[in-house]
Order: sequence, then structure tokens, then C-alpha cells
Amino acid sequence: MKVEVNILGNFLMVETGDETAEAIQEAALFLNKKTAEVAKASRSADTIKVALITLLDITADYLKLKDRATSGDVEAGKEIDTLNKKLEEVLNE
Repeated sequence: MKVEVNILGNFLMVETGDETAEAIQEAALFLNKKTAEVAKASRSADTIKVALITLLDITADYLKLKDRATSGDVEAGKEIDTLNKKLEEVLNE
């Protein structure tokens, strides 16, 4: 199943894979919220720069979560597995 999302004003058709359409929409809303925060803080009109900084911020959060998982935090490990599945689905489109 595919769902249309709007990210930074760009409409994309995304394969849902194992996720629900609502989960994909929620991810897009999260991404838009994070990019709006970065755009406001950086005062940059360059959407590529804002997207890259947002990607860097989300990646840093992901790596912190991954470190917690390797330290024996079971919940963090589950969150990492879920994020990895979502990333694989998007990258395999």
C-alpha cells in the first residue's frame, strides 16, 4: 500500500511496507516539525541545508538510542529495531 506524504512542501508517494498509513503520516509530521524547528533556529531559507541539519540531528538521536541499546537497555533495542525497519523500507523504494 502507498500513502502520500508532504515533506517540506514536496508530495511523495511512500510504500507503507509493514507500517500503517497512519504511522507513515506520523513520521512525516514528525519530520516536518523537526525541520521547522531547525529552520527557525538556523534562520536559513535554504531547504537543503535545513534538511541536512535535521537529518544530522535525527541521526545523533538515533545513535544515542543505539548506544543505550548496546548497553543493555531492552526498550532502546526495540526502538532501534523499529527504526531500522522503517529506514530499510524507505531506502528500498
